[in-house]
Amino acid sequence: MHDKTSDIDLVDKTGSNHGIKILVVDDESHWLKTFHRILESEKYSILSAQDSTSALAIVESGDIDLIIADLTLPDIDGIDLMRQVKHIYPDMDYIIVTGHGSIKTAVTAIKEGADDYITKPFDREQLLLSVDRTIEHRRLKKQLKNLQEQLSDRFGMENIVGRSKAMIKLFRTARKVADSEATILIQGESGTGKELLAKAIHYNSRRREKPLVTVDCASLPPHLLQSELFGHVKGAFTGAVSSRRGLFEESRDGTIFLDEIGDISPSMQLSLLRVLQEGEIRPVGSDKVAKVNTRVIAATNKPLQEAVAAGEFRRDLYYRLAVITLKIPPLRERIEDIPELGQFFLEKYNERNKKAVKSISPSAMNHLLSYRWEGNVRELENVIERAIVLAEGDIITLDLLPAEMISGAGGIHSEEYSAPQNNDIGIDSADFSDDAVSALKKEGRSLWEISQQASSESEKGAIEEALRKTAGNKSRAAKLLKISRGALYQKLREYQIDM
Repeated sequence: MHDKTSDIDLVDKTGSNHGIKILVVDDESHWLKTFHRILESEKYSILSAQDSTSALAIVESGDIDLIIADLTLPDIDGIDLMRQVKHIYPDMDYIIVTGHGSIKTAVTAIKEGADDYITKPFDREQLLLSVDRTIEHRRLKKQLKNLQEQLSDRFGMENIVGRSKAMIKLFRTARKVADSEATILIQGESGTGKELLAKAIHYNSRRREKPLVTVDCASLPPHLLQSELFGHVKGAFTGAVSSRRGLFEESRDGTIFLDEIGDISPSMQLSLLRVLQEGEIRPVGSDKVAKVNTRVIAATNKPLQEAVAAGEFRRDLYYRLAVITLKIPPLRERIEDIPELGQFFLEKYNERNKKAVKSISPSAMNHLLSYRWEGNVRELENVIERAIVLAEGDIITLDLLPAEMISGAGGIHSEEYSAPQNNDIGIDSADFSDDAVSALKKEGRSLWEISQQASSESEKGAIEEALRKTAGNKSRAAKLLKISRGALYQKLREYQIDM
């Protein structure tokens, strides 16, 4: 197989300082010797072949990092060899070597996938510059790939905190639509995590290796938003001293996330409709259009259907945006997620603030569970971060929560947690500890109030008795104890009560 190369074919120099293995393919022995001399002086590991067939065998049997191949080879040319190699190893780095006057062919090679080219005759500096540049490009590509993998891991659906039924249903739908090309509209109150969901969809889609660009539509006046999204040409308006690409072009083949889409002006709505219908943009001040292939994910905290009915938002644009609609429930409608969210933020802000807060006290957790959370997850995050910064011990206690939470301001209305009278479910006061019975018998007393007076043993006993009296029905037990189901589940975990 290697009879043409005699003493220099398939040379493998070990002990490379670079750890880079290069395959050189050229049918002229004196050029192979030149490649070896220059590259080995820089401690690269070199293998060589004088035809494409031998080169392919080496590629299949060895861990090759870079191929340097002459354009003219005896069996197939260097470009065809590159096509075959790239078909098997798409990430293989490849430098094409051409004769003098073959620049047009070299450019073709670059378009076909070559990373660089050099022309014969070349000197030492030219060759090493091309190799160094290609290897650096390889390093950056690997770094980018690692970053993309980290982002994909970070924004995987399974990493978004929330195990309530509503959130599980949302994640299930988001996974189904992530890899589609459908436009998505995410609805939810401020602070529910719309941008986080948009990132999770992008990094779970086939576009994950392409850009994700986020635009806050509410923060820019209409004329600036137009320029920001679609770009502008030089002289299009005062201050446009040069042409600039818009974010739709910056996110080409990727995803653009348009946050607070409900705040855009009527003229902007029309421009965006054109993008969604025709897949093209027109930079401000230009008479030319440019095609774009960008997926749109939009989000709003406003009821767009009501805006459509009121004539404030284009109906045709709404239907273009809402091909798939995902609604994130407010935190007050999924309070069973609060303990898990609390633990997540504990870990996050412990690390950021070099603290070691381990847990949230029962009384503090009950306040978190009964609060209305108008600011949703973002507000909860702020509360936990504040408490960690202020904490002197390893537990977030009631006194570390904001005063308005302790005083009851913003709490959930009592009717949402109304409980039947004790005798409605046959409670026998003799079955409870004295402290628990006393607290439960007083109308309007909650489990939080019990926890302030009774010991943890009494609290645990009250929970176990409530579960026994309700035959393990957690909803009825929670009503008996005048707490939410989420709070009860937290207590069951805290006291390790068999669920």
